[in-house]
Amino acid sequence: MKRIFYILIVALSIFSCTEDIDKSSRYTFTGETVADFMLKRSDKYSHMITLLKRANLFGLLSTYGQYTLFLPDNEAVEKYIQEQDSIYQTSKDSHKVKWTGITSPYFEDISDSMANVIARNHLVEGYYNTVTFEDGALPCWNFYNRYLGISYESNPKGYFVKINNSAAIIDRDNSVENGVIHIVDKIVEETNNTLPEQIGEYKFFTLFNAALEATCFCDSLTLFIDDNFIPLDEIILASKDTPQQKYYKYTGFIEPDEVFYENGIYTIDDLKAFAEKWYGTEDRNNPCSPRNALYKFVAYHFVERELPYNKIIPLTVGKYSINNYMVPGHDCYDYFETMLGRLIKVIKPLSSADGKYVYINRPKDGRLYNHEMYNHLNVRLIEPTEFLQMNEEYSNFTPYAKNGIIHPIDKILIYNEDEM
Repeated sequence: MKRIFYILIVALSIFSCTEDIDKSSRYTFTGETVADFMLKRSDKYSHMITLLKRANLFGLLSTYGQYTLFLPDNEAVEKYIQEQDSIYQTSKDSHKVKWTGITSPYFEDISDSMANVIARNHLVEGYYNTVTFEDGALPCWNFYNRYLGISYESNPKGYFVKINNSAAIIDRDNSVENGVIHIVDKIVEETNNTLPEQIGEYKFFTLFNAALEATCFCDSLTLFIDDNFIPLDEIILASKDTPQQKYYKYTGFIEPDEVFYENGIYTIDDLKAFAEKWYGTEDRNNPCSPRNALYKFVAYHFVERELPYNKIIPLTVGKYSINNYMVPGHDCYDYFETMLGRLIKVIKPLSSADGKYVYINRPKDGRLYNHEMYNHLNVRLIEPTEFLQMNEEYSNFTPYAKNGIIHPIDKILIYNEDEM
C-alpha cells in the first residue's frame, strides 16, 4: 500500500511536466515558435519535423506554452537509424537478438512506434536553458516519461553539455516565443533495459551484478508500468490532472568492482563472506532467501523511487529550507527506506568543507561506535560527470534504465544499526 501511495504522489508531482496539457485556451503566436524555427530551416530539420508530426506533437509547438527541444539535424537522424539497424541485423547472427526497434537503414521505413519514441524523447515541457542545467538530470520527465541525464564533457573541440551521455549540445539556448531549442550532434538515446539489465551492461559492475543474479534480486527490480492501473478520474469525479499511468521506479547505489578490490573482495565467494560478517549466516545455503546475508547486502542498495543526483537533496547551494525558513550553512539531509526495510540517510553536509558532495550514512554525533564501520560510512555518491571522467572504461556509462537509475558509490555500503 505504501508503494502504491508513493507512486501516485510521484505521478502527481511530475504530471505537469508531461504531454497531457490543457490546450483549450491555447492560441497561435505571431512571433517565431519552436515549430517555426524548424520550418524555416526545414532543409536541415525535416526529419524531426516528420517525426514530431507522426507523434502528434508538432502542432503543439506552434501554440502557447513553454517547451525545450533537443534538435538533431537530418544527418544525425539518418546516422542513428543506420547504426540501430546495423546493431539489430548483426545480432541476428548471434544467440541473442538485440531488438532496437529499427529494422531498416532508411528513414522512410521507420515505424510509427519508433517515430513516437524518438520525437517524445527529445521534447520536455518547460523552458530550460543551459544556465539552469545541473549535473544529474533535468527537473521534469520528457514526453517519453523519462528523465534526461545531464553531464559535461571537455575535449579538444571545446566544453559541451551531454544529454544522456549520448548527444552533445553544439548550439545552445536558441530562444523563441514558446520555448528554447538546443541543437544536438546526435539522437538523444534511451534504453529499454530494466535496472538489473542496465547494471549488467557494464563490466565494471561485474561483482555486484553477480550478487544480483545469485540472490534472485533481479526479479524485484523489473516492474515498470502497472497494466492494471485504473486512473482515479475513471472511478470518481476527480481533477483532470490525475495520473493516467502508474510507474514503478528504483534507485541503486552500486559499488564498481574497483571499490570491492580495494577491500580485498575479488570473487562472489569473497563478497558472500563479507556479507555474512555484517548480516549473519541465517539461510546461508539459500541466497534467494530474504534472510540470507548476501540477499540483505544487495537489498540495502536499492530504494523504490527514482532519484537523479541533483534531485536527491534538492536545494539552493548554501541554503536549506527548514519549516519554510532558509538557514545558511545547515546540513541538508533526508531518509529513504531501502528494499531491506532499513533506512539510509542521504546528506549534503553544507556545514563542512566537503559540503558540495552527497553522502550516505554519515556517523551520528560525528562519532564511530563500531570502528570496523570506518570504511563503510560517509559513502559518497560519485557525481555523474566526475564518474565519466575517472577513466576510459567509465566514459560510456549511462546511469538511466527505463525503470530507474544507478549511482556509483566510492565505498562498500552496509547497514549497521549502532551507527545509524
